[in-house]
Amino acid sequence: MSSPNTILFDLDGTLADTAGDLNLSLNLLLEQEQRPPMPLETMRPCVGQGAAHLIQAAYHGQLADGELERLTQDFLVIYAKHLLDTTCLFPGVVQTIAILAKRRLRWGIVTNKSEHFAVPIIKKLGLYEDAACLVCGDTTKAKKPSPIPLLHAANQLNIEPADCIYVGDHLNDVKAANSAGMYSLIVAYGYHATGSDLSQWNSDAILNNIGDLIEWLDSRY
Repeated sequence: MSSPNTILFDLDGTLADTAGDLNLSLNLLLEQEQRPPMPLETMRPCVGQGAAHLIQAAYHGQLADGELERLTQDFLVIYAKHLLDTTCLFPGVVQTIAILAKRRLRWGIVTNKSEHFAVPIIKKLGLYEDAACLVCGDTTKAKKPSPIPLLHAANQLNIEPADCIYVGDHLNDVKAANSAGMYSLIVAYGYHATGSDLSQWNSDAILNNIGDLIEWLDSRY
């Protein structure tokens, strides 16, 4: 593979800490359904797998498809009202993106979050205007771990996948990047279960913090 010149980021658990608002919304739903709340620390590992997975986890996997669909739709209505109560960028994101801009390296966002939710968050966090591309969960016909969203981003930017890095926090991010022929980097602070052995995920590097991306880039040039 060549030296990368474009960085694509996952959103939840990588650039933005969205777990608090998702947890609040989930617990409002559970309160509505007269169910006990789900602790944030229990919910965090489930964030990267979508709303339905969050809800199924809260019900210990006991929901039938029809009931899961109803609850998922109710959850999304609630979440739309609480997108930005506590959501914020992880430490070091602003500084890291500033360094990328100074080096004239393009960066973009590829997320499984639907555009309806992703765009307001990205705008509020000040990332929307400078991102070279944005691919959401409903932009293409498939979501990660499919490589299709990442390949779509590369096509939008008119670059080869081999020139891209994808930075994420979930095993599905690694699978998508590897299938797309991109470098795959994982942030150790992301939304994965405590005790997960990230070294077994077949990524190109594990970043303890987002600033480590710059050191990794320096090692490639």
